[in-house]
Amino acid sequence: RNPQLSNDPREHWMLRSLLTPWNNHEIDTMVRRVGELPNPIVPAYTAVDVRYAWRVRNDLEMSVVGQNLFDKRHPEFNALPGRSEFERGVFLRAKWWH
Repeated sequence: RNPQLSNDPREHWMLRSLLTPWNNHEIDTMVRRVGELPNPIVPAYTAVDVRYAWRVRNDLEMSVVGQNLFDKRHPEFNALPGRSEFERGVFLRAKWWH
């Protein structure tokens, strides 16, 4: 029997918003909530991610992305002691189409 089967959280939801306050600018926000996993026990978490993007030209977009902004880190699966955790991060990105 596989112990990972039926290891689902009781609650899981996501709220996402995309705004375009000015021409060629976007603000993308995502909040997600995942309840505790029962086996192995992994704590519940809420994560907030934000992206601000500016389309400099038709073929170039510059953006800054903040992930897991209100929590230093959180686990998403696996048991201790080998469990990996997702940390807060801020990234700059350039996207170029050719």
